[in-house]
Amino acid sequence: MGLGVLEHQLEPGDVKKLETIGGEVEELSQLVNELLDFSKASLKPKNLTKKAIELEPFCSEIIGRERVGQEISLKVPASLSLTTNEDLLRRALSNIIRNAVRYAEGIELKVAEKGDVICFEVLDRGPGIPAEWLDQIFEPFTRPDTARTREAGGAGLGLAIAKTCIESLGGSISAKNRSEGGLIVVLEVPHS
Repeated sequence: MGLGVLEHQLEPGDVKKLETIGGEVEELSQLVNELLDFSKASLKPKNLTKKAIELEPFCSEIIGRERVGQEISLKVPASLSLTTNEDLLRRALSNIIRNAVRYAEGIELKVAEKGDVICFEVLDRGPGIPAEWLDQIFEPFTRPDTARTREAGGAGLGLAIAKTCIESLGGSISAKNRSEGGLIVVLEVPHS
């Protein structure tokens, strides 16, 4: 609000400087929000509230919100459901898809039941990640230098948030490069 008031009091040449400061403030605000999300995801309540989630509309809603003009293919059996904590699953899946949209194209979300888990696979046709980084990308503030720059945004918390959320649900998360190019991130969540 202070920046908005100041904008009306500046000379036209100084407005550009104010826009730069505004951009920095926005980045700091985003970092604070990511840190808060990470802190919330790190809390492991003894009794997570669980409910049955119909996965086709749930995934469609996340894709609709995160795709930012990109087409994302969704493959999920119409009747597939999962009893879990909706907020943690939404936060994890949203972060994975947001990350894919930021760095890749040709994104697909495939959901299937595999034994006693529901498997979410987010596939893309982007540059992938250097093999030596695959085990590290889920750690806080970790970013492969070649894939992410300050200009691309992010503080290296999105995948760490996803990992913490999925582990809080008793599940697992992993990533690997696709042989045909791109990355696949796999989230496995137990039925209950």
